[in-house]
Amino acid sequence: MEIEASLRLLERLSKRNEFLIESHHPLRETLMKQTGANEIERRKFLNALHMEASAVLIHQWEPVEIAEPLF
Repeated sequence: MEIEASLRLLERLSKRNEFLIESHHPLRETLMKQTGANEIERRKFLNALHMEASAVLIHQWEPVEIAEPLF
């Protein structure tokens, strides 16, 4: 998987998380506690984990898209 594809998936994850946080979903508090109090902190957190994981991975996996993404 190329870098662009992994960043696209990371962006989708961030959008999904922000949607859940803004909608006051029951996962809201958990997401905020684990990833950061505001959107900037949460993006930094996801990017840092992605960089850390990418440094040690042998290969990267990408799901097969079977429908249009919701996020």
